[in-house]
Amino acid sequence: HLVSHVSRSLPTDSADEAEVLTPESLWNLARLEFFRGRIAIFDDRYENARRLLEESIQFDPTRAYAFNALGIAYLEQARFDEAKAAFQDAIARAPRWAYAYHNLALAHQQTGGYTEAIVAYRRAMAVAPQYGYLPYNLGLLYQKINRPRQTRALLEEALDKATAIESEDHRNRHVALAYNALGYLWARRDREKAQSYYNLALDQARDAPELLAKDTVFLEVRHNLATLYAEQLGQPAEAIKRWQAVLADKPDYAPSRLGLALALEDASLPAAAIEQYKELIRRSPGYVAAYRAVAVLQLQIGRPTDALQELEQALRLQPENPIIYEEMGGAHVQNGDPTQARAAFQKALELSRDRKTRRRLRNALAKLPAPG
Repeated sequence: HLVSHVSRSLPTDSADEAEVLTPESLWNLARLEFFRGRIAIFDDRYENARRLLEESIQFDPTRAYAFNALGIAYLEQARFDEAKAAFQDAIARAPRWAYAYHNLALAHQQTGGYTEAIVAYRRAMAVAPQYGYLPYNLGLLYQKINRPRQTRALLEEALDKATAIESEDHRNRHVALAYNALGYLWARRDREKAQSYYNLALDQARDAPELLAKDTVFLEVRHNLATLYAEQLGQPAEAIKRWQAVLADKPDYAPSRLGLALALEDASLPAAAIEQYKELIRRSPGYVAAYRAVAVLQLQIGRPTDALQELEQALRLQPENPIIYEEMGGAHVQNGDPTQARAAFQKALELSRDRKTRRRLRNALAKLPAPG
């Protein structure tokens, strides 16, 4: 993360001219290209970052940080095999650098290599036992593969390390992260214990209310606690109130917007749910599921024409999605237009490869009046 005070003046020397430069000059050029590459990553210019970082490596192939940054650029482009190779090159040059092992673990996770990711995390923890983020992330991985005993042990280890952080702000956030993860772990096993962990997480911001309102860690805790009230504690009204409070502080916090919409839908308040889904669409125009959710609700309240408008928007985003065509067919049926319904169901049948879906579509077609 060495990106401060970077000169914007660019070198004119090419890699071919590097032979005439002194070792110190090569080192400086390598550092400059590295800084420029890291800035490009932060600006989401990944292909430009890759080129700059490769130039940095050409000037000085001994530095692990350039290979690590190159791996990050590949990771952001979903070029996972190349990312793994870059991280392994970084590890070869700095075998006691935990961050490169951590990033290698992330790359393995993206391709389903959970065993390899666990090995990488364990090696990182061996060389840097003081860092709490390593057992925390490994705990989340174990949670993903449904290993609750290992998950709990690692999250508790992360919590212990978080309490030792000297900076109060960092300590509070990392302690809250660990408590939040423990709450999520227990949510379906012991709802009272989960509630207790979430409240302990929120306690970390008791002297800093601005964290509760703006910090992503505490927003997630508040969202998860609202979800617990809705799904496990059987208190949907309390959940709705808590989601509304989150959105009052952070209107663009999509998880709580979606949670609120679903809760209003479950409470048989379709108009209010539609309002939340539409606000979610306004803030995230590419969210196809929200268009479809609005369409379903419009059908429930007898507005098939409005439902079709939402489905057409969804179809513009996913023109080969058979489920959208199937839903359009249902809307045309409700709208009294069997010809359009038949065309939509037929298109869905052409696009679908799932046997059950194709059987359902054939049944829907069979129920339509014969054409002509």
